[in-house]
Amino acid sequence: MSGARPGLRPAVFLDRDGTVIEHVHHLTLPDQVRLIPGAADAIRRLQSLGFACVIVTNQSVVGRG
Repeated sequence: MSGARPGLRPAVFLDRDGTVIEHVHHLTLPDQVRLIPGAADAIRRLQSLGFACVIVTNQSVVGRG
């Protein structure tokens, strides 16, 4: 990526619910996770282009454990 400073890498922040996985109200169990079709391939493509991919969420249940 031109113009990037040495040691730095571009990043993409992706919302977990509705972007990477199907939205589940108060997701608490791993078996409730369903990837959105094409999400894994899109993340792999971003990584192959040099992007760090960060999954974020604002779900309060995550903070409560």
